[in-house]
Amino acid sequence: MSAKTARKIKPVPTAEKLIDLAFKKASRQSAPVPRTLPALLKAKRREETRVKTAYQVVNSKLLSIVKDFPSFDNIHPFYRDLINTFYNINDIRKALGSLSGSSAIILSLMRRYINKIRSCNTPREAQKLRKSAFGRLASIVKKLDDRLHYLEDVRVILNHLPGIDPNLPTVVVAGAPNVGKSSLVKAISTAEPEIAEYPFTTRDIIVGKFKHNHIEVQVIDTPGLLDRPLSKRNKIELQAIAALKNISSLIIFMLDPSESCGIDITSQVNIYNEIKNQFSETPFFIVFNKMDIATHEQVLKAKNLIDADEIFLIVAISKKGVTKLLEKIMIEIKNIIT
Repeated sequence: MSAKTARKIKPVPTAEKLIDLAFKKASRQSAPVPRTLPALLKAKRREETRVKTAYQVVNSKLLSIVKDFPSFDNIHPFYRDLINTFYNINDIRKALGSLSGSSAIILSLMRRYINKIRSCNTPREAQKLRKSAFGRLASIVKKLDDRLHYLEDVRVILNHLPGIDPNLPTVVVAGAPNVGKSSLVKAISTAEPEIAEYPFTTRDIIVGKFKHNHIEVQVIDTPGLLDRPLSKRNKIELQAIAALKNISSLIIFMLDPSESCGIDITSQVNIYNEIKNQFSETPFFIVFNKMDIATHEQVLKAKNLIDADEIFLIVAISKKGVTKLLEKIMIEIKNIIT
């Protein structure tokens, strides 16, 4: 699995839809036979064609479902942890393996019924064998229905995983809501950032990229994940945060000393302390935003509350102070990757 899914996984049909598709295609098939061919041979070829068509449709669909899912053996730990946030990868493997196993059974059964049809003595017997073959096929597919439903649920999640490249140096922007995180991502990105859905939050994330001296860096705004205390998070959110540990080269924690974001500075610092503890091995940059409206007293109060050797003062929306921040980001990134 890459940063962006190269192709979306196609919808997984229910057992009922798969059976319906197979039988409809089989009913439309007719074996080309000479008019002079005896009735028994015509019946054999007709029923053999129908059985072969129905079985091959199901077999092909099951194998295409298995092939459409990514290989879980070689995926980056970031995506492995994200997937495991919702579904156990071993359970996904078992479900896909069940489809592969059923495919082998279906092909074996198809050959047996075709041989029986070729050996039958009357058109009526050929018809009965075809009906029996259809019944056995439907029974096999119905037993897979729970796995088909399960894989469809998994597919929805996989198709909505964020377009993040785990192999790029990554800057994660954190902070309370409305402190200006998305404005900063847009300010330092060289192109319009991508707005993408995160499957474990009701809000979108913003993924931007920029290049500096041929080094490409990814910057991510994570609303709904790193903007409130860990104590108020559910299991899925906590696991998602843990997944971010696999790709975070640097975390920029933004604060709004003016408190125009609607959250007092003490609460903002409390969030910072919790996130800092969670990502204790990741470098942190502290950024005070909205310096155009924050008073001297508010900035001083914020500085006294937070333990940091260096604090960057910016106005993200107008890019004031962003150039200096970007230079320091690149120094840190170079230190990390070299």
